[in-house]
Amino acid sequence: MKRKLRILFTGVLLALPWIGAASAQQANNYFCNSSTVPCPPSGWTPASSANPLPVTGTVTATAPLGITPTDRTITSATGSSQTVMAANAARHGLIIENTGNANCGINPTGGTAVIGGAGTLTLVPFGSYSPSIPTLSAVTAICTAGQPLYASEN
Repeated sequence: MKRKLRILFTGVLLALPWIGAASAQQANNYFCNSSTVPCPPSGWTPASSANPLPVTGTVTATAPLGITPTDRTITSATGSSQTVMAANAARHGLIIENTGNANCGINPTGGTAVIGGAGTLTLVPFGSYSPSIPTLSAVTAICTAGQPLYASEN
């Protein structure tokens, strides 16, 4: 029993230099320049700056990135609460900008917009409302009659 263990142990010790040599050889980057599978021993080529690793692949066309916003601009406000955007369960974002010269009220909860009223945000001239998480409810606004209000959703 001891003799078998000694032989096994000796075999392991003898194999260690070979493993070290293989590791040193694997430190170099090689690629197969042959279409034969598996690659024949003569098909391996070292990769270098003069002989770079060939890269192949397929480029597939994808849909363009980005969105097309839907314009909800009010060019001339009525002077009373009006709907800027209907409820939309698929809405990903919205922007409302007061492009007029007087305050406007925005109610993102779908209720009646009343400046100073519950749920209504006041936008000063050139102020904007663009929440990071948009409401899915209807959005209403109240501005001075004739005043513009830019709005878009996507």
